[in-house]
Amino acid sequence: MTTKKEVALKSGKVIAEGSEFEATFNRENPSSCLVKFEGLDAFNTTSERVAKLANEMQLIDFCDLEEVAMDSICPSLLGYDVEPDGWDEEGSPSWLLALGLI
Repeated sequence: MTTKKEVALKSGKVIAEGSEFEATFNRENPSSCLVKFEGLDAFNTTSERVAKLANEMQLIDFCDLEEVAMDSICPSLLGYDVEPDGWDEEGSPSWLLALGLI
């Protein structure tokens, strides 16, 4: 994955826009994600923050959340159609799981 914009970390390190990183979503806690940038220690953050960070992920708005909560299909963080409590083949959770709504 690549970053949409420059990212300032708590450590004071600044990650340039377009930097590559790995994201590993936690199956036991879908709202948590382990992020790894080259040359830095891995750190945990929220799945929602990763979605805001990554070019490859589409954000979801409140109206969309209302609709998918009533549906049997929900987008994953990477944009695949999954069950509301499901995961896509790339390992990202549904938005409802990532936001801790189910």
